[in-house]
Amino acid sequence: MLNFSLAHVGVYRKPEKFKQTVQCPWISFYVSGLKYSRDYLPDGRLLRESGTDANPYFAVGFPGMKIDFEFGKNRENWVLMLKDVAIRYSSDGKSAEIKEGSEWLRLPFYVEIPGERVEGWQMEIRRIQEAWLNPTPLNSFRARLGILNILRFMIDRHPDTLGFSPEEKLKRLIDEDSTFSRSVQDMSRSCGMSPDHMRVLFQKKFHIAPLAYRNQKRGTYMMELIANSSLSVKEISFRAGFRHVSHFCMEHRKLYGITPLEGIRKFRNTRGNGDSSRQGCLRNIAL
Repeated sequence: MLNFSLAHVGVYRKPEKFKQTVQCPWISFYVSGLKYSRDYLPDGRLLRESGTDANPYFAVGFPGMKIDFEFGKNRENWVLMLKDVAIRYSSDGKSAEIKEGSEWLRLPFYVEIPGERVEGWQMEIRRIQEAWLNPTPLNSFRARLGILNILRFMIDRHPDTLGFSPEEKLKRLIDEDSTFSRSVQDMSRSCGMSPDHMRVLFQKKFHIAPLAYRNQKRGTYMMELIANSSLSVKEISFRAGFRHVSHFCMEHRKLYGITPLEGIRKFRNTRGNGDSSRQGCLRNIAL
């Protein structure tokens, strides 16, 4: 797990106009009251500018970063200060990088928070503050988990951080292809690489070939529909991206050693309370 500790958790509510240089890594949670804010990298480049129309957001601050801001009435912004964390600017200056084990992982400087999730995050930040103020070993662990939850949200809300290398971009494209309609070759070319070159990079990074990874995802999805839906074999075949039911049946037998209909009879029959109702469902399955 990521190594770090929490130095301070505070909320600011008073109107204020101020310029400051960031002294330690922090996560800022902005809710309301902003008039303007300008964030500058240590070399003086403007990183981000926000005004009165800014939506709630999380942002990461770094030592050396300069911030010029003004808050008015109804101000609410939280700052969670970190210490003992390995964090740095990316080489292109467009994002942060945080160290997990021996790897440097990309982290966005800033992500907006959907309106319907703001209240939930307010509750979460208050829980982190309460845990920090009562620093038993268990509460310190709770506070760390809360910070990790924020970092996970920031990464999930910023897809570029999941695809900053060609092989990770390919993995993201495969993960997002819920209908299994694109070929691995086409997705590889979308990442700017030939399929052969991408296969080597993907194998080195994830220890599995891209086509094998895609087939495993599709196989898992197929079995989920076999066991936990009321869909027919034909419907499952279509949802899993097969043009022909016969191809779907061959692939299912190859992966699981049984046909899709045998899978339905075996796994759907384990659910429910009445044998007669289960058999009635099976009689309605159409190829």
